[in-house]
Amino acid sequence: MLVKVCGVRGPVDVEACLAAGVDRVGLNFAPGSRRRLEPAQARSLAGLLPEGSGVAVFADPTLAFVREVLEHTGLRIAQIHGTCPFLRDLEGVDVIRALPGDARDLATFESPHVAAFLLDGPRPGSGTPWAWEGVGAELAGRPVWLAGGLTPENVQQAIAHVQPAGVDVASGVERDGTIDPQRVGAFVRAARQEGTR
Repeated sequence: MLVKVCGVRGPVDVEACLAAGVDRVGLNFAPGSRRRLEPAQARSLAGLLPEGSGVAVFADPTLAFVREVLEHTGLRIAQIHGTCPFLRDLEGVDVIRALPGDARDLATFESPHVAAFLLDGPRPGSGTPWAWEGVGAELAGRPVWLAGGLTPENVQQAIAHVQPAGVDVASGVERDGTIDPQRVGAFVRAARQEGTR
C-alpha cells in the first residue's frame, strides 16, 4: 500500500514523512492553496527527498507552468487536478491524474503518461470526506489512489472498501494547520496494516 502525504511546507515536514516511511511527498503549486510553495522553497524541499518520491501538485495548470516547475525542482511526477488538455505533451513525466470521486469511466482519461488515477473529493485539499463507500469493482485492476477526508482513524475502512493501490492525505495528518509527525506515523501504520490483509 503506497502512502502519499501532500502539502509539506518545510524541512521538518519532510523529515516527519521520511521517518514514518511515506512513499510519496507532495509539493503544492495550486493557486490559492494555503500549502502553495514558492519556487525556491520547493526546490530546497525537493532536494531533501529520495529520488522518485517527490510529487508536484497542480490545479488547472498550463503546460508551460508544469514544465517550468519540474525543470526548476527536478521532480518527475506531476499530480494534476482540473483541466489538462496537454497530457500527451508531458514526455518523461509520470502523471497522477486527479479526478472527482464519482469518476468511473477512467478509460476516457487515460494517456501514455498517466501512471495512476487519484479519486478525490469535490474540494481537493480541504479534508472534506466524500462517499468513497460507493466506489466499486469497476475500478479493479487500475492504478487507483484514494484521497479526500482520509485520516488515521478512517483510512483502514476506506482501503477495505475501495482496495486502492495507494492513499493520499493532507488535512488528515495536520494539527492546527501544520503537519503532525504523530498523525503521519499513525496514518502510515494504519494504511499499511490494512493494505497487507
